Formats: sequence, C-alpha cells, structure tokens
Amino acid sequence: MKVNIKPYPKYSSYLPTSFYEWQGRHRVNVHIDDYDTWSLDCTLSGIILPALEKFKEVLSKGSVGVCEVADEDVPSYLIGTKTEDGIDEFYIERWLYILDRMIMAHWMVLNSEDVMMYYIERSKEGLDRVYEEAEHGMHLFAKYYRGLWN
Repeated sequence: MKVNIKPYPKYSSYLPTSFYEWQGRHRVNVHIDDYDTWSLDCTLSGIILPALEKFKEVLSKGSVGVCEVADEDVPSYLIGTKTEDGIDEFYIERWLYILDRMIMAHWMVLNSEDVMMYYIERSKEGLDRVYEEAEHGMHLFAKYYRGLWN
C-alpha cells in the first residue's frame, strides 16, 4: 500500500464554488495491492494509529479543535459542572480520554497476537477485559470519527 497525502490548498489561493470542485482539489493518492486486503483491519490500523497519535500531539499544542463528548462515554471523574455555553472544566480531558481509547484500540489490532500470548500465560479474564476495552475503543472511534478534524 502507498498513501500520498499532500497539504490542503490554502483558502486564500483557492476557493471552491462547489463541494465536488473542492473534492477534486484534495490531493490524495492511494494505491492498494491485493495483499493489503488480506488483513485489512491491521492495514488500516497501521495508518490510523500514527494519525491519531499525531492528532493528539497537535491537540496538546492547542491547535486542534476539541470534540464535545457525551457523559456516558467517560468515567464519572471526568464529568464536571457545565456552564451556560455547555463546557465544563474537563472539556479537553474528556476528548483526550476518548482519543486514548481510540489509540489503544488500534494499537490492540496491530499487537493482538502479542497481547494474546501475554494473557494466555496469565489470565483469561484479563484477556477478555483487554478485548472488551479494544472493542469499546473501536465503538468510540466510529462514534467520534467526525470529531477528528482541525
């Protein structure tokens, strides 16, 4: 697989007149070989994991938007008192928590054999818990996918 993503055009140098015109200007080239589809979950996680890690790094510099996170998706210690604008004191921490769950889920896909071997020697319950956490992280990835923008 080869992925080549070029920078977005600058708004000042090019303003699209329609969505389709904009889509045509986004310079992304992807070549997928037959063998890339054999374990497509691993192939995609191999791309998604470093992208999520970079997104989180940029977020920590304060230049990425923060997605609004539902209370049911975070532990109780990350639920704060909301102000009239809907933001609480844990606004950024909640989004970081969701990103960490997404990152862990994709890491698990890439390292599932090693994790399985580790827990097979120790406890079946631990392995089940880790896989449940990974599934939960994938669910959060799907739910908050549209929040991954800057």
